Amino acid sequence: MHLKNLVNDCINLLFPPLCPACSLNLRSGDLLTCLSCYPQLPWFSNENLLQNPILDRMAGRIMINNAFSLFYFIKTGLAQNIIHNIKYKGDKQAAFNLGVMLGNKILLRHPAPLPWELMVPVPLHPGKFEKRGYNQSEVFGQGLSAALGIPMASNVLRRKTTGKSQASRSKDDRFASIFQAFELVNPTPIQNRHVLLIDDVLTTGATLESCGQLLLQNGAAKLSLGLMAVTVNR
Repeated sequence: MHLKNLVNDCINLLFPPLCPACSLNLRSGDLLTCLSCYPQLPWFSNENLLQNPILDRMAGRIMINNAFSLFYFIKTGLAQNIIHNIKYKGDKQAAFNLGVMLGNKILLRHPAPLPWELMVPVPLHPGKFEKRGYNQSEVFGQGLSAALGIPMASNVLRRKTTGKSQASRSKDDRFASIFQAFELVNPTPIQNRHVLLIDDVLTTGATLESCGQLLLQNGAAKLSLGLMAVTVNR
């Protein structure tokens, strides 16, 4: 362990970690970003887990008990830069750090006992997993799990298809494609439990609705959502 820390210290000395938000300044100590970017991040308020923009977005589509997020996702914004680096530039550590940070923020506002009994990440298609090397939602969930002390089961859901880029499709096509993309492969861990479904960004909500329906229809007692970011509703 000491040797590993020494190696990491040497690497950081030779190649100081850059801020994942601006990619210019050095990351500051234990902060996720540099000191300049940190106060500018579009933080999502988690004061009320029972009534917030996430639940408003999902209302009438699926029964969600509560929901929370770390950021608002704004195009060309700092949070987008961080998530882009996580998904496309291999910044796996940032994904874990986001989970820890969000978990600590939740504990400050909502002391134990917490209502969630099991965390389930939205799965990544095996082809994308092989290319990326990790599922960003799962790694984010690992950090959240470490902070909250809630176990995570990554073998419950499976993504069957990759589909085309969702950004280039019509709303109807996007929803139809997403609802055919997932399947439940292991219902045992979720039986009669309050499941916290984990994902990176809430956009249309189709992915979370599809995965959430599978969980609720196959034994989950309750469903809640934990996110890296939620898009600003336009």
